[in-house]
Amino acid sequence: MKKLLTILVMALVGLAKAQQLPEYSQYLINPFIINPAYAGNSEGIPIMLSSRHQWVGFEDAPSTQVLSAHGVSKNYGLGGLIVNDKWGNFNKIGLQLAYAYKTKINNKINFSIGLSASAYQYSLNQANYNPSDVDDPIISQGKENTFVPNADFGMYTNVKDKWFVGLSVTNLFSKSIKFTSNETKENKLVRHYFLNGGYVFQITDVIALEPSVLLQSTFVSPFMASVNVRAIYKSDYWVGLSYRTAKDITLMLGLEYKKFVFGYSFDYTTSQISNYSSGTHEIVLGYIIGSNKTKASIN
Repeated sequence: MKKLLTILVMALVGLAKAQQLPEYSQYLINPFIINPAYAGNSEGIPIMLSSRHQWVGFEDAPSTQVLSAHGVSKNYGLGGLIVNDKWGNFNKIGLQLAYAYKTKINNKINFSIGLSASAYQYSLNQANYNPSDVDDPIISQGKENTFVPNADFGMYTNVKDKWFVGLSVTNLFSKSIKFTSNETKENKLVRHYFLNGGYVFQITDVIALEPSVLLQSTFVSPFMASVNVRAIYKSDYWVGLSYRTAKDITLMLGLEYKKFVFGYSFDYTTSQISNYSSGTHEIVLGYIIGSNKTKASIN
């Protein structure tokens, strides 16, 4: 199994057609994690810590941790992310800072446009490789690091407690990841495009239903879509279900209590991976500075 994961890791690093960003099931709690234009669109300053453990049961399976915070001052938002993403012998860790300009299209519709700059260190630890050819020049049997700057762009518009639409593009510069043992042109980060939107139907005074969709594409890897629906009670408690075209079914739970936010999701894949994995878990813990309510459950 470890050999299989090693092959997958090398494919991720070495092929431009691979999916190069971690998946998030809890972006509905924290849209800032996929769109810099969301900075400052929550009440107060939400500080969110998320941890995602994918394909539990696989040795060295993907694991991602993100710490984020953002807030607003007058008509602009500021925020930042610290990301640690590990998959087998491959690791990405770094910082992302975002700025968003906020305005109103009319008395109801809010609009913001955002840009973020990132600096990530990519590491490849080849010490655990067991090649058939010990003299293979591509495998150094050591740990290699490389630094890659980049940028993301986003737009976000919404009517509070009614609907929202977001568009973002990551890896704007399409930089290459160059390790000294393998400086081929194929180690290139490609642009990822995200389009998401949702609408809130107020069923009763205390119950709302929020269907939403997230579309993802790189134009060189398979297109992916996530269709979600959440039932929300008093803007404080919610339960949701999601289907991802990568053959994942996700159950989501969340609550807000005073200044605290909690979210949990479980991904079950219907692909052949389910024969070896018990699923994917993602947990989000949050605290809001300066507001008793973020209304984060409804964008």
